[in-house]
Amino acid sequence: MANHLWRWCKYGNHRAHLRWIGHKGMTDGDRARRFDALISSLVTCHTMVRSPTYQRIEEISEELQNNRAVVDGVPVTRLPRSTIHDLLNRPRRRSLRWELVVSFWATLRRHAEDKRIDTSTMCSLAELERHYQAADIPPVEQARHDVQPAAADTDTQSGNGLPTNLPSWSPSGPNSHLPGGNRQRAVGPRFIAELQARNRDAPWRRYQDVVPDWFELFLMLEPELSEARTYAPLRIPSLLQTGEYARRTIAHELPELSEDDLARKVELRLLRQELIHRPEPLKVWAIIHERVLRDNVGSPPVWRAQIRHLIGLSGRPNITIQVITEKDANAALADGPLTVMRFPESHLDDMVFLEQRDHGLYLTGKHDVAYFSKLFASLIVKALPPEESHRFLQRLL
Repeated sequence: MANHLWRWCKYGNHRAHLRWIGHKGMTDGDRARRFDALISSLVTCHTMVRSPTYQRIEEISEELQNNRAVVDGVPVTRLPRSTIHDLLNRPRRRSLRWELVVSFWATLRRHAEDKRIDTSTMCSLAELERHYQAADIPPVEQARHDVQPAAADTDTQSGNGLPTNLPSWSPSGPNSHLPGGNRQRAVGPRFIAELQARNRDAPWRRYQDVVPDWFELFLMLEPELSEARTYAPLRIPSLLQTGEYARRTIAHELPELSEDDLARKVELRLLRQELIHRPEPLKVWAIIHERVLRDNVGSPPVWRAQIRHLIGLSGRPNITIQVITEKDANAALADGPLTVMRFPESHLDDMVFLEQRDHGLYLTGKHDVAYFSKLFASLIVKALPPEESHRFLQRLL
């Protein structure tokens, strides 16, 4: 399982990192002004084809994606309404993915064709690419080269002992069952370079001094996800913690922290929780070990407040919480959390993050991801159903 594994860790004075790709030498002001040109071109294109609604653009792009349609050489990715809003209204706070830019352009062209609108007044794909590159974003490839057949993966998963009749959650994306559905793009250096560009001024950067090197990639990936499935054998997942619970668990794990650094780590953890409350919230499916829920972290009042917090969160449509008992938990995952990460773009493969105390493992290989996705699915079957887990939490109080 090592051929598609990235490891960020620190041993003594030796560090291993993914190699970052980026451009330097441009001021924030210059970058913002050049990025405005891209946004302006997209707004002009939208206006020239009579300003279809965000909902209509989403519907057209979804149909094109489902049919694996190619418009003027561009394979189209579904565009949620929130993404369309970002494409037309967010010129400075974060970068824009090239595949989303060209999918928006191609969707507008298809809309114009359907309505018999002249497309000669729209900007060209080459013009968009010039604006994109001028914004100091990592080099662009044509979108039709963005989606490549997955490389052969020689890993095997025979003999893992996992059941086969598990809840379906394809690790390859929603189109993997279609002919040619293996045309996903693995998360790799180019995608990581795009992440770096989008995270230059990300809110978590204010806390970079208290973030270990190996966790930076996770903080970049997390806001990009549409769904995160987490198995928590040691502590309640970070996105579901109260501030006081976070303070006590961090202090226990890192007793050498100063009071100021501890406070900053808690602030960062609470900042990340905005993801589950945003307009299109991150979906979280958490399977929590029973012993975690019975640990009062040295303060019964803090523990009770945390349990009540979980009960409240479990009623949200984007949050699923299951409790797993000691006898049903998987001993192979006793050392740290497992997170299976899914991106909203269907052509991006899922990714797995295995967290340990002083390092993290990022797995992208097809069979690696399939193995841990199936492992998580087996825990879904073994754990108490969500309704019964809700009642379990209530009985704890």
